[in-house]
Amino acid sequence: MKKFTQSVFKTLLPSAAIVSSVLMVITPSGCHSVTEGVTFLEGDFSTPQISSFTLTGTESAEIAFSKEISQINADIFRKYNPEEKISASEFTKAEGNCIRIRFSEKTKTGCAYVMEGSAADGSGNSVTFSIPFTGWNENPAVLVLNEVRNSYGTVKENGSSVHKTEFAEVFVLKGGNLSGLEICSLCDGEEKKYVFPPVEVSQGEYITVHMRTPENTASCPDDGKGTVNETGTDLSLSTHIDSCDRARDFWAENTKTVFADTDIIMIRDGSKIYDCLYYAKSSFEGWKEKQAPEAEKILNCRLWEGEPVCSDAITTAATGRSFSRQNLKEIKKAFSEEENKSEFTVRNSRNRWLITADSGSGKNKVTGVTPGYENSSSEYRARAKN
Repeated sequence: MKKFTQSVFKTLLPSAAIVSSVLMVITPSGCHSVTEGVTFLEGDFSTPQISSFTLTGTESAEIAFSKEISQINADIFRKYNPEEKISASEFTKAEGNCIRIRFSEKTKTGCAYVMEGSAADGSGNSVTFSIPFTGWNENPAVLVLNEVRNSYGTVKENGSSVHKTEFAEVFVLKGGNLSGLEICSLCDGEEKKYVFPPVEVSQGEYITVHMRTPENTASCPDDGKGTVNETGTDLSLSTHIDSCDRARDFWAENTKTVFADTDIIMIRDGSKIYDCLYYAKSSFEGWKEKQAPEAEKILNCRLWEGEPVCSDAITTAATGRSFSRQNLKEIKKAFSEEENKSEFTVRNSRNRWLITADSGSGKNKVTGVTPGYENSSSEYRARAKN
């Protein structure tokens, strides 16, 4: 798997204690004061800062510091079993202020670890750190976004009121482990991103990630039923509305609104973006100041060509409509012909997606929203106003 940068949680603990005896004698002399015996210390007393932590393999990592490091030590522990310890057996200086770390044994895919240690510069200024990370994925699955719904609304099912939630459906181009892969959006940021569990999946699978889990309320007393994460082989465990017993369903722990009416939805692994869906209201005039740099960075990955999909037809309660990819067959063919699978790039544009919706009725009814199944091509068409 490509390098991926994970969040660094660090506790700074300056170790350089400056002891100086300063004698100050103030002698009244009219409106003036006189200082004597003041000692001014010179030198570098700033503590090193950790810039980034990057896992580079099953038994290696890199830590980047804000300044050159002369001493470092660290150990790795299983997060939920601290007695299981892995030593950091080798430290090597790399380019800039980076330190390469070699572990005494391999980490396990998807397992939660914590690296704890300390580092010091040549002047003795030091930092202690505690960095959580997930074991390296040697065989990552390759996913492509296939269908997205960014609306949330109440419907009746078996006489009870339940909520249809926002979802992102993906298709597995190459089988492997999902560990380290994420679904997130530009507008939601890190807070509401979904991190896939370390589950082995097969080529050709559909996976629906329901981006929020509904809760039981007085008006919807059965809303929380059937929201089961299907991490094993039984794909019939999830029974809430929009679940599919032929495909895998996952439920995010989030309970709040996700996916804005103008947004960029992404599949990534923490450092690299693999696919995205870009949509916007026709009234959209530009990203907010905080979002603009990140939006530019995403779109510069060249995963999206041209203008966004117009999302005017999608409203807060339009749960019968979704963004549906229409070129999955072409993507599957192109991927099968690609020799270097790790460098495969999904090309997207507004004409490769449709806003689909239910149409017809009775025997002639065509379903527009199809999580877990092949996408519909039943395009939504607004009714003409009289």
